[in-house]
Amino acid sequence: MAAFVFHNPNYGGAHTRGNVRCQACTDDFPHLCGRDSCSGLMHAHASGFERGGKRVVTSRCDRCGRHLAAA
Repeated sequence: MAAFVFHNPNYGGAHTRGNVRCQACTDDFPHLCGRDSCSGLMHAHASGFERGGKRVVTSRCDRCGRHLAAA
């Protein structure tokens, strides 16, 4: 596995895989994925988009790759 989850700047830079104190994450991230039996961490960043006056936060699991977006 690569040392970092996200190399693409659209995903907020270099998130460290498995690091619960990932410095590239925003808000209250990372946190456990919660998908079935996945033990990965959801890493997040604030996208450049807004919905309903709130910034959209996009997250991705460092183990299963699950994507989520929420305002």
